[in-house]
Amino acid sequence: MTISIIPFYKKLNKYEISCVLFEKCNLKCKFCFEHDRSAKIDIDYIKSLPQIIIDNLHKTIVNDDLTINHVNIMFWGGEVFMDGLDDGIFHIYRQLMDDIEHEIHHLYPKMDITFSWLSNGVFMKRQRVVNLLTDTNHRCILGFSYDPVDRFSSKKQEQLMIDNVKAFADIGILERISITLTKPNIEALINDISVLLLFQDLGINIDVNYYIANPNWQTQLPTDELLTLFFKTCISNKLFNIIVLEKVFWMFLNTNIEKHCDCHQCSQITKGVWSVDCAKRSSSLSSDQFYGSTYASLITEENTNPIKASLGILKRGCLTCEYHEKCQMPCWISILFNQYQCTSCPYYNIAKMIENDDQILKDYINVRGCDTKYLWVHTTGAIAPVVVHIDHLNNKVNV
Repeated sequence: MTISIIPFYKKLNKYEISCVLFEKCNLKCKFCFEHDRSAKIDIDYIKSLPQIIIDNLHKTIVNDDLTINHVNIMFWGGEVFMDGLDDGIFHIYRQLMDDIEHEIHHLYPKMDITFSWLSNGVFMKRQRVVNLLTDTNHRCILGFSYDPVDRFSSKKQEQLMIDNVKAFADIGILERISITLTKPNIEALINDISVLLLFQDLGINIDVNYYIANPNWQTQLPTDELLTLFFKTCISNKLFNIIVLEKVFWMFLNTNIEKHCDCHQCSQITKGVWSVDCAKRSSSLSSDQFYGSTYASLITEENTNPIKASLGILKRGCLTCEYHEKCQMPCWISILFNQYQCTSCPYYNIAKMIENDDQILKDYINVRGCDTKYLWVHTTGAIAPVVVHIDHLNNKVNV
C-alpha cells in the first residue's frame, strides 16, 4: 500500500522543542499518558538535555533545509513546580536554561530563544517560581493547565490553582491556560463555564489540547458533535479567548491565520528520545492500536508529519470544504486515532454559525476589543470587504 502526500505545511521561521523533564507529579489525571508519577527525578538526564537539543535541532535544520530564527523550548513534567521538590532543582532549572542558550548560540548566534514552563498550578511555594521566571536574563513565559474533571483531588486543591492563576496574571507572567478537551471535561464545562470566563476576565488566553487516545479512550474521547457544542457554548457565553475559536473568527477578518498544529515545526524529547510522532510521544497505545494495522506499518519517524497531514485532510474531507483556504486546520492527531469517527467538522460548524449570524461577530469584536479591521461578510451572494468601526465608549460596533 502507498500513501499520496498532500502538500500542506509551510516552512516557518520558528521551531518548538517540548522537553519532558520527569514524570513525578502531584496529580493523577485520568487522561494522562504518563504512569510513573512517583519516579525518582534523574538530575543527570536533565543536565544532558542541552546536548540532546543542539544535536537534534542542528540535524533537523540541516536535513529539512529550515531557516529558523526563533526557538521555543518548553519544559513540563510531571509537575515541574510542585512543593515537594527541593529548592536545589530550581538552581538546576536555571543552569539548564543557561546551558541550552550557550549550546544553541554557539552554532546559531542570532537565534532568539524563549523558555516556556508548563505547570498544573498546584503549588504553594510561589515566590521561587516567580524568581525563576523573572530573575533571569532569559525570556521566560508561563502556562498553566486546567481541567474541571479527573484532575483535582479536592476543591481546596482546585482553588489553590485558581489563586495561583490570579497571582501570576496580576504580575503579568502567565501567558495562557491549556485545557484538554476530553468528553468529561467538555460536559462539565458546558454545564458550568464560569471558571473559563474568570480566566477571560483576567486577560488570559486559553489553549486547547485535543485528547490523544490512551487505554481509557472509550470514556475520554469526545465526538465532533460534543466539540461543536462546546464551542457553541463558549460563543453563547461570549467566551472568545480560546485560541482555536478565535481563529475561526479571524477567517471573517482580514487576518493571516497560521495552522493550529504545524508539527513540521515541533519535536518532543521524552526520556532522551527526540520524536515528531504525536502518537508515539503522547499515547501509550501501540501504533497498531492507534493508527490501525493498515497505516501503522507505513508511518515512520521520517514521514509521520506529511502523512499525518495528508490522512487528516482526507479523513476530515477538508479539500471539499468551502473554508479550506482560510481554515486553521485541526490538530490532525486528534482525529487520526482509528476509532475516531469524523461526522461534522466543529470548525466548519462554527464558521457557518458565525457567517449566518452577524451579531456573533459583533459580540466577538466588542469583547475582544478589536481595532478597525476589514470584515469579510456575505452580501447578495458575494463576499465583500466592509470597514468595521469600533465605538469603545459606547461599547458598540457599527458596520
